[in-house]
Amino acid sequence: NPAAISGVAVTVTRNSGSAALGGTLTVTTGSGGSATFSVLTLTGLVGNQVLTFSATGLTPAVSNAIALQAGPATQLTFTTAPPASAVNGSDLAPAIVVQLRDLSGNPVASAGVSVTATIVTGAGGVLSGTNPVSTAANGTATFSNLRITGTVGQYTVRFSATGISAATANPLTLQPGAATALAMSTQPPPSATSGVPLSPQPAVRVVDQSGNTVTSSTASVTASLESGPGTLGGTLTVSAVGGIA
Repeated sequence: NPAAISGVAVTVTRNSGSAALGGTLTVTTGSGGSATFSVLTLTGLVGNQVLTFSATGLTPAVSNAIALQAGPATQLTFTTAPPASAVNGSDLAPAIVVQLRDLSGNPVASAGVSVTATIVTGAGGVLSGTNPVSTAANGTATFSNLRITGTVGQYTVRFSATGISAATANPLTLQPGAATALAMSTQPPPSATSGVPLSPQPAVRVVDQSGNTVTSSTASVTASLESGPGTLGGTLTVSAVGGIA
């Protein structure tokens, strides 16, 4: 039966579960013998939590299990992070997946949150592909065709949504793409003496779509006379070494 005893200190503790218990954990009974806990919080990983209410000299009361659910989204994290390296102009692979999470790291199942990818460090590259991407029902946003096109080097990509802490990837190294053209590395001299080797000798670079030297190329490069009445002599076909012939 209820006992109308005031002034008894009742303390709540976690009986089972892993969540942290917060708020006012000790409340004194009022004139009706009841203690009302009005600001208790549970913070942690989702799952069942059981509480115990105790007072000196009294048998404790144990609560029913409380199913702790995820809270509102406060951060983005990577389920699949960007790769450590990528090819210029090609899709980043595997597809990048970011997840909405609450302050305890629980995944938050929320659809329709717009997530935008941006380059935050690195010069000369342009990010393209489907961007932004909205989260699916499970709170994930999948970037399946992001690519960086431009100057080789290191880039850092950040994924952000309004009002939520962003996820920033580790730097990735952009590598040259497929060879698409030749570019002059060393121009031939503006004048030359008939029958005497050109000085300096010309050199060309094998380059990708952005003008990066394709250092892995061993392409055979042939020199020919574009205009003029003379005859070009010497070794006219050379294999590229380090992308340069």
